Amino acid sequence: MKSSIKALAIAFGAWLMISNCFLVVAGGGYNYTEALTKSLLFLEAQRSGKLPPNSRIPWRAVEYDIIWTTIFGIGTCSCIENVVDLVGGYYDAGDNVKYGLPMAFTITTLAWSALAYKSELEATGELKNVHAAIRWGTDYFLKASSKRNKLWVQVGDPNADHACWLRPENMKTPRTLYKIDENDPGTEIAAETAAAMAASSIVFRGTDRKYARSLLNKAKLDELLWAASWLYMATKRDVYRNYITGEAITASVAEFSWDLKYAGAQVLLSDVSILNLNSSMDYLLGSNPRGRSYMVGFGKNSPTQAHHRGASVPVLSPQAEVDCGMSFVKWYQKNQPNPNELTGAIVGGPDRYDNFEDLRSDSSKLEPCTYINSLAVGPLAKLAVHGA
Repeated sequence: MKSSIKALAIAFGAWLMISNCFLVVAGGGYNYTEALTKSLLFLEAQRSGKLPPNSRIPWRAVEYDIIWTTIFGIGTCSCIENVVDLVGGYYDAGDNVKYGLPMAFTITTLAWSALAYKSELEATGELKNVHAAIRWGTDYFLKASSKRNKLWVQVGDPNADHACWLRPENMKTPRTLYKIDENDPGTEIAAETAAAMAASSIVFRGTDRKYARSLLNKAKLDELLWAASWLYMATKRDVYRNYITGEAITASVAEFSWDLKYAGAQVLLSDVSILNLNSSMDYLLGSNPRGRSYMVGFGKNSPTQAHHRGASVPVLSPQAEVDCGMSFVKWYQKNQPNPNELTGAIVGGPDRYDNFEDLRSDSSKLEPCTYINSLAVGPLAKLAVHGA
């Protein structure tokens, strides 16, 4: 994870941890409702699969990601299997690989926002869009976990994908599958996926009990720390609380990110007061030394060259044949604004000295990630209702 992105994730994560908390918000006068709406639009732009008719991203097209290719375990090739339906889910950043771990963290934190800020999201009219964003991910997780003791955790070969700069609608790179099972374990991914489904089951409990129950039943297959925290919240069973208190809460870790969950688990099960919290949101929306926004399409001098294939490549015919090597010359290396605005994307941002150049090739500063926007949803909703 890039350091600048990690810093934003930590800041947002700290602010998000108030499901049982008291928060005094000091807003900077930005249109937080607009920022919230646009932040969710970015998540829509990251959807993979057969997009719905009501998609709000005009430059994204119907994209079928039907898989029938070599099946890999983590590390070793196992066998050729039947066709696996892994249509759907999210691309986490600017490439066309679907990574299970950051995708699951995105959904977990988005579900947390839906629970902690339900009234604010309702007031802004965005609760339905948040639910839709969560369900787009959980539908995929149900497919990925459809076979007993097996979880599909990645779609696409990063080496092949990163050698080509193309929109997902035109990609011709192998859609290699990676799975975990008894022979090829991956507890971190299993736990995060379980946490995502457990948290989401609480979100849907009041509107679709059958769907919520199916998510919870899948989530119970894993009982690690972060997953156990959400399983306890969803079931109130002491076995999960006992696991947490006995195994993990003694850890002294303050960081919260997609690959480190101790702090999140601690806060989720405790009462925390956060007073006079500095507004990281205002910093990224424009209150910074450069006086520029780091959210695409919002505020003054926002980024125009997000490091993102779908945004930087113009809409092509589905039958278009593009040479991978030339794709970088045609689109990646062009010092021009993206032809498709990646509205709402929060980019990596400046370095520690606030240096920032809007140049696509600098992925550490210009690449957006779903798990940054998912962490921003709750605070933006809070500011939209209480802090403007």
